[in-house]
Amino acid sequence: MTRDFYIDGNNLLYAMRASAPVANVGRETMVRLIEKWVAGSGLDLLVTLVFDGPSPRGAMARQISSELLTVEFSAPRTADDLLIDAIHVCRDPGATAVVTADRAILHEAGMKRCLRISPTQFIEELFREPVRESPAKTDASEKPTEVSASEARELLDLLGDAYDESDLDDFDTQGL
Repeated sequence: MTRDFYIDGNNLLYAMRASAPVANVGRETMVRLIEKWVAGSGLDLLVTLVFDGPSPRGAMARQISSELLTVEFSAPRTADDLLIDAIHVCRDPGATAVVTADRAILHEAGMKRCLRISPTQFIEELFREPVRESPAKTDASEKPTEVSASEARELLDLLGDAYDESDLDDFDTQGL
């Protein structure tokens, strides 16, 4: 089933600047973060990100364009107007999510029975670590035959300050 996401762009951008674990979040960074989330979700998502104002031109327009989500600008109307219109005509309210902190938009989404997600909740979702599947249990006598560089880094991170990054160069990741 396809899930539609309508995101209040300026609202999310404001929240990201206040609480996202990355510095200097702008429109382009936000689009790339949402793209990464869409690509990694494993779900059939149609995401529309709506900003207030006129559409940028030239290089700026190319920087924030995306093949994984639709980026819209509202001029001459407001992003709130476009989001409320989208809520009113949504195909399946039960499969529609609206990301905003705007009370009028939240009210309309609630009246239509759409899923309402706060920008803070959405930011947490964007930065959530993917769940790693645990490896199949093996015989206790078996030893791992290979350790990847990322696994070696993870082990060193767990060990704390006992080692530094330069120790990775000397770490034999084959035949442990």
